[in-house]
Amino acid sequence: MTETLITRLLWAALGVFIALQARALGMGTLDEPGAGLLAFGLGVLMAVVAIGDGLYTVMRRRREPSVAPWTLPGRQITVVVALLLYLALLEPAGFLLSTFAVLLAVFVAIGKQSWPRSIAYAVAGSGICYALFKLALGVQLPVGVLG
Repeated sequence: MTETLITRLLWAALGVFIALQARALGMGTLDEPGAGLLAFGLGVLMAVVAIGDGLYTVMRRRREPSVAPWTLPGRQITVVVALLLYLALLEPAGFLLSTFAVLLAVFVAIGKQSWPRSIAYAVAGSGICYALFKLALGVQLPVGVLG
Protein backbone atom coordinates (compact mmCIF):
# COMPACT_ATOMS: atom_id res chain seq x y z
CA MET A 1 0.00 0.00 0.00
CA THR A 2 2.89 2.37 0.71
CA GLU A 3 4.17 2.12 -2.86
CA THR A 4 0.71 2.82 -4.25
CA LEU A 5 0.17 5.86 -2.06
CA ILE A 6 3.60 7.29 -2.84
CA THR A 7 2.99 6.76 -6.54
CA ARG A 8 -0.43 8.45 -6.36
CA LEU A 9 1.06 11.39 -4.48
CA LEU A 10 3.78 11.75 -7.12
CA TRP A 11 1.15 11.67 -9.90
CA ALA A 12 -0.94 14.26 -8.05
CA ALA A 13 2.12 16.48 -7.58
CA LEU A 14 2.99 16.14 -11.27
CA GLY A 15 -0.58 17.06 -12.21
CA VAL A 16 -0.48 20.16 -10.02
CA PHE A 17 2.91 21.12 -11.47
CA ILE A 18 1.60 20.74 -15.03
CA ALA A 19 -1.47 22.83 -14.22
CA LEU A 20 0.63 25.60 -12.66
CA GLN A 21 3.04 25.67 -15.59
CA ALA A 22 0.16 25.69 -18.08
CA ARG A 23 -1.29 28.82 -16.50
CA ALA A 24 1.87 30.67 -17.52
CA LEU A 25 1.14 29.83 -21.18
CA GLY A 26 -2.20 31.62 -21.06
CA MET A 27 -5.59 30.05 -20.54
CA GLY A 28 -7.69 32.02 -22.99
CA THR A 29 -11.42 31.33 -22.99
CA LEU A 30 -13.54 28.38 -24.02
CA ASP A 31 -14.40 30.21 -27.26
CA GLU A 32 -10.75 31.03 -27.97
CA PRO A 33 -8.58 28.66 -25.94
CA GLY A 34 -5.07 29.71 -25.07
CA ALA A 35 -1.98 27.56 -25.35
CA GLY A 36 -2.22 26.40 -21.74
CA LEU A 37 -5.91 25.53 -21.48
CA LEU A 38 -5.62 21.88 -22.51
CA ALA A 39 -2.50 21.26 -20.42
CA PHE A 40 -4.16 22.96 -17.43
CA GLY A 41 -7.23 20.76 -17.72
CA LEU A 42 -5.17 17.61 -18.11
CA GLY A 43 -2.98 18.53 -15.13
CA VAL A 44 -6.00 19.10 -12.92
CA LEU A 45 -7.59 15.88 -14.16
CA MET A 46 -4.36 13.96 -13.49
CA ALA A 47 -4.20 15.28 -9.92
CA VAL A 48 -7.87 14.55 -9.21
CA VAL A 49 -7.67 11.00 -10.58
CA ALA A 50 -4.47 10.29 -8.63
CA ILE A 51 -5.95 11.57 -5.37
CA GLY A 52 -9.20 9.68 -5.97
CA ASP A 53 -7.35 6.46 -6.71
CA GLY A 54 -5.20 6.94 -3.62
CA LEU A 55 -8.28 7.35 -1.45
CA TYR A 56 -9.89 4.31 -3.06
CA THR A 57 -6.72 2.29 -2.37
CA VAL A 58 -6.71 3.33 1.30
CA MET A 59 -10.37 2.39 1.72
CA ARG A 60 -9.91 -0.95 -0.09
CA ARG A 61 -6.78 -1.87 1.86
CA ARG A 62 -8.50 -1.38 5.19
CA ARG A 63 -10.60 -4.41 4.31
CA GLU A 64 -7.74 -6.48 2.83
CA PRO A 65 -4.36 -7.15 4.47
CA SER A 66 -1.34 -6.19 2.37
CA VAL A 67 1.24 -8.91 1.73
CA ALA A 68 3.21 -7.42 -1.17
CA PRO A 69 6.61 -5.91 -0.31
CA TRP A 70 7.49 -2.35 -1.33
CA THR A 71 8.97 -2.27 -4.83
CA LEU A 72 10.16 0.46 -7.15
CA PRO A 73 7.27 1.67 -9.34
CA GLY A 74 9.08 1.02 -12.64
CA ARG A 75 6.09 1.48 -14.91
CA GLN A 76 5.18 4.79 -13.33
CA ILE A 77 8.73 6.07 -13.67
CA THR A 78 8.77 4.95 -17.30
CA VAL A 79 5.58 6.90 -18.01
CA VAL A 80 6.93 10.05 -16.34
CA VAL A 81 10.17 9.78 -18.34
CA ALA A 82 8.16 9.24 -21.55
CA LEU A 83 6.06 12.34 -20.82
CA LEU A 84 9.16 14.42 -20.15
CA LEU A 85 10.71 13.21 -23.41
CA TYR A 86 7.46 14.05 -25.16
CA LEU A 87 7.66 17.60 -23.86
CA ALA A 88 11.25 17.87 -25.03
CA LEU A 89 10.45 16.49 -28.51
CA LEU A 90 7.19 18.34 -29.12
CA GLU A 91 8.59 21.57 -30.59
CA PRO A 92 11.56 20.24 -32.62
CA ALA A 93 9.91 17.05 -33.90
CA GLY A 94 6.33 18.31 -34.14
CA PHE A 95 3.07 17.02 -32.73
CA LEU A 96 2.50 14.04 -35.03
CA LEU A 97 6.02 12.62 -34.93
CA SER A 98 6.59 13.11 -31.19
CA THR A 99 3.13 11.76 -30.29
CA PHE A 100 3.70 8.71 -32.49
CA ALA A 101 7.16 8.08 -30.99
CA VAL A 102 6.05 8.36 -27.38
CA LEU A 103 2.93 6.24 -27.90
CA LEU A 104 5.02 3.59 -29.65
CA ALA A 105 7.55 3.53 -26.82
CA VAL A 106 4.83 3.27 -24.17
CA PHE A 107 2.97 0.50 -26.00
CA VAL A 108 6.16 -1.53 -26.46
CA ALA A 109 7.81 -0.88 -23.08
CA ILE A 110 4.84 -0.78 -20.74
CA GLY A 111 2.00 -2.38 -22.64
CA LYS A 112 4.26 -5.21 -23.79
CA GLN A 113 2.49 -5.20 -27.18
CA SER A 114 4.00 -6.69 -30.32
CA TRP A 115 5.72 -4.28 -32.71
CA PRO A 116 3.02 -4.45 -35.41
CA ARG A 117 0.25 -3.90 -32.87
CA SER A 118 2.20 -1.10 -31.15
CA ILE A 119 2.79 0.65 -34.49
CA ALA A 120 -0.89 0.36 -35.38
CA TYR A 121 -1.99 1.73 -32.00
CA ALA A 122 0.54 4.57 -32.16
CA VAL A 123 -0.57 5.55 -35.68
CA ALA A 124 -4.23 5.41 -34.65
CA GLY A 125 -3.65 7.29 -31.39
CA SER A 126 -1.60 10.09 -32.92
CA GLY A 127 -4.03 10.35 -35.85
CA ILE A 128 -7.06 10.58 -33.58
CA CYS A 129 -5.37 13.21 -31.39
CA TYR A 130 -4.39 15.21 -34.48
CA ALA A 131 -7.91 15.03 -35.89
CA LEU A 132 -9.43 16.04 -32.57
CA PHE A 133 -7.15 18.96 -31.80
CA LYS A 134 -6.23 20.28 -35.24
CA LEU A 135 -9.28 19.54 -37.33
CA ALA A 136 -12.17 19.52 -34.85
CA LEU A 137 -10.96 22.12 -32.33
CA GLY A 138 -8.69 24.18 -34.60
CA VAL A 139 -5.75 24.15 -32.17
CA GLN A 140 -2.42 25.25 -33.64
CA LEU A 141 -0.07 22.29 -33.12
CA PRO A 142 3.72 22.30 -33.48
CA VAL A 143 4.70 21.08 -36.98
CA GLY A 144 8.41 20.48 -36.34
CA VAL A 145 10.49 18.74 -38.99
CA LEU A 146 7.43 17.68 -40.99
CA GLY A 147 6.78 21.36 -41.79
